[in-house]
Amino acid sequence: MPRQKQSQELPEREDALRQLFRRQVRAVVALVLRMVLLAMLSAFLLIQWPALRSSRWLLDTVTGLICVGTLLKDVARNWGWRIGLGKAYVKAERYADAVLVLKPLDTVQGQLFDPGGEGAAALATARAKGETK
Repeated sequence: MPRQKQSQELPEREDALRQLFRRQVRAVVALVLRMVLLAMLSAFLLIQWPALRSSRWLLDTVTGLICVGTLLKDVARNWGWRIGLGKAYVKAERYADAVLVLKPLDTVQGQLFDPGGEGAAALATARAKGETK
C-alpha cells in the first residue's frame, strides 16, 4: 500500500516533462530580463559617472558574471529536479517514466550537471530493470 501512495504523489510523465520545459523557459526568460536590466543599469552608471568609462570592461565583466552565474544556478536546479524525479520514478518502479525523464543525461550538458553520477546510475538501473520487467 505505501508503494501505491508514493506512486500517486509523483507527477505523471507528461506533466513532469512540461514542468521541466517551463522551468527551462523561465530560466532563459530570466536571463534575457537580467541582461536588459543590467545593460540599462550599466548605461545609467556610465552616464552618471563618466570616470567609469575607463573601467567599462570591469562593469561589463561583472554584468556578464551575474547573468551567466544565475543562469547556471537555474539550469543546475532544473537538472537536480530532473535527477531527483528520475530517482523517485525508479524507486516507485516506474522504469519507463524514469528512462524518459533521465534520458537527457546521455548528452554532454546532462553529464556536466550530474558530476556525482547519481542520475546516470538511476538511468542505468531504470534501463536494466525496465528491460527485465
